Amino acid sequence: MKQYPLLLALALISFLSSCKKEVLLSPNATQQYSAQQLVNWSGVINNVIRNAEGHVTPIAARDWAFISIAAYEAGVPGMPEKRSLGGQIDGLQLPLTDNNKTYHWGIAVNAAIAETALHMFQNVSSSTLETIISQENAHFLQFSAETDAATASRSRQFGIEVAKAIIALESKDPVAHQRHGNIFDANYTSPAGDAYWRPAAPLFQPAILPDWQNAGTLASRKSSITPQDPHVYSAEISSAYFQEAHEVASFFGQLSDDQLHMAEFWNDASPGQTMGIAGRWMAINTQILDRTNANLSVGLESMVKVGLALHDAAIICWQAKYKHHAKTPEDFIREHINPDFKAKLNGLSGPEYTTEHAVLSGAAAEILENTFGKDFAFTDRCHENRADFNGTPRSYQSFHQAAKESALSRMYAGSNYRKSCLEGHKMGTETGKQVLSHIKWRY
Repeated sequence: MKQYPLLLALALISFLSSCKKEVLLSPNATQQYSAQQLVNWSGVINNVIRNAEGHVTPIAARDWAFISIAAYEAGVPGMPEKRSLGGQIDGLQLPLTDNNKTYHWGIAVNAAIAETALHMFQNVSSSTLETIISQENAHFLQFSAETDAATASRSRQFGIEVAKAIIALESKDPVAHQRHGNIFDANYTSPAGDAYWRPAAPLFQPAILPDWQNAGTLASRKSSITPQDPHVYSAEISSAYFQEAHEVASFFGQLSDDQLHMAEFWNDASPGQTMGIAGRWMAINTQILDRTNANLSVGLESMVKVGLALHDAAIICWQAKYKHHAKTPEDFIREHINPDFKAKLNGLSGPEYTTEHAVLSGAAAEILENTFGKDFAFTDRCHENRADFNGTPRSYQSFHQAAKESALSRMYAGSNYRKSCLEGHKMGTETGKQVLSHIKWRY
């Protein structure tokens, strides 16, 4: 008699385990599909961002975040071991599936991505919008051959309804919503004094998105992530500030071949030329998905985590920029070290501390190491075969090795000081950790 409760418990465990396995391996499970469509979408969306006016780093990070959330939420009903972000991100209200009907999760994800992308890129040309529509249609035709017409239609509609919920969430932030048409603030004034940033030659652009620091984060607490203060401004040769500036000045015309390659390879702040540092890390993510033949479940989870990390990292970076209002190396070096100094590459118009390359790269690397492993070696082929600069692929032994190189590349480019790069990487890493810990990703 005393054995019956134990036997019943074992039987129940066995039954529940078999049920879970049956759900996970059902024809509708998201893991049944390939992540290849995410690889394809990454190329399309990054090409849109490359040529979309006003979609600079913080806005591109926001583009990717909301597209990624939509994709994840369209596929998560077929991932019963993974949790929705509904109830975890403030204001996110999602549609429900019909448990009595079947869905093709590849179709749902495809529709959600397209619908959200069309919302995020409202200011691009009609021909550019057509590339998004064409991509959705191509995937839909491919996936429709795998199911019946009613399921295909139902799945597509569910993806659209998810996208509408994500669009409603995106529209609630008055600071960040549809800011691509208004990125410069000519009325913004930095603190008075030689130590602080001012619009500078050759473009004399006003401050870029100075209020972005007030945008809402999605998965981290921006008040808890701050860098050490930068070195105290000083024109004294013996000061730490001057020595840091002297280091940057020493690279002018003296970069080694490898340093020059780093600067050009991570040049992700040039509209019309590169996809931005946010898109760059999303492209790295999808390169790994492609290389590992990942299924759609794995792809959606890595994509949304990277998207959230990039989004929050940009806000946290801008918070630091407009707290310290730090002068750029180019201005200081011209005034005190070398009047002929010119940064190798032009970056965004705004304060120097901290660099967005460092913060966003640290955040994405932390997510990718958690997903694929700390010693995951890879080769970044984002700029392979470029003729306008050296896009020769570079190889890394880990994601954080790549992130640190991305950060320091800004020093070689003449855009940022070493401390800005190192502190930015730390901030990004902490942002990634918070995305992983503040969201409950599993049941």
